[in-house]
Amino acid sequence: MLPWEEVDEIIPNKSKFMIIDVETGLMFRVQRRAGSRHADVQPLSNKETAIMKKIYNGKWSWNRKAIIVLAGDKMIAASMAGMPHGAGVLKNDFRGHFCVHFYGSTTHRSNRVDSAHQLMVLKASGKLHDYLQDASVEELFQAFIIAINQQDETLFNLVSDGRSCKNCFRDIVNKVSYLSILSIEKNERQNDLFFNTASAKVEFFNENNNKINKFANFLLKRSTPYEQWVIDLNQFKSIID
Repeated sequence: MLPWEEVDEIIPNKSKFMIIDVETGLMFRVQRRAGSRHADVQPLSNKETAIMKKIYNGKWSWNRKAIIVLAGDKMIAASMAGMPHGAGVLKNDFRGHFCVHFYGSTTHRSNRVDSAHQLMVLKASGKLHDYLQDASVEELFQAFIIAINQQDETLFNLVSDGRSCKNCFRDIVNKVSYLSILSIEKNERQNDLFFNTASAKVEFFNENNNKINKFANFLLKRSTPYEQWVIDLNQFKSIID
């Protein structure tokens, strides 16, 4: 998980490297064409573009995905967004470029770290479990938001009890097109090692793109004192149904 300042020198502009998608194992070659705070890259050919589009299930998307950048003898944890935008010069059936973020890289417009990209970098590096183990309530809910908005089932199951709820992930992402949690108030339970609660003001857009604001109480739970907290989905499902 190398910091952007080091990666910037390893893959300078015009360099070529391989991208490996963590979830599918599919890989394609790209060239860095621009970017100062992260890498703006383009697939090298029509064939490479087709592989990338397959990773995104045939539809371009801003969703972040955990990737490995293979540059020379180095395998570097990274994250990509799958939407063509801006300028592109290569003949590759890809209209523009796409963004590749690394540990500590920022957006070009706001110069801010993108939380979704950084979680995917952690996922690619194998450090996501360690991060969530020590995550605060605010960080846990931030990961929950990202899991739903990015439609990342792996992350969703890590931060919630989704594995024990059949079809929970599909049901929720089909009903919620975009989620944000406007405020969180943690309600500490004295000496309770297995349960905590948090009150939150939730805003989301439903499948009809109507904005809905609700107040909800969330239960946080874990099986042993040594495990990370996870979000119980019952309350969340009740506010979106």
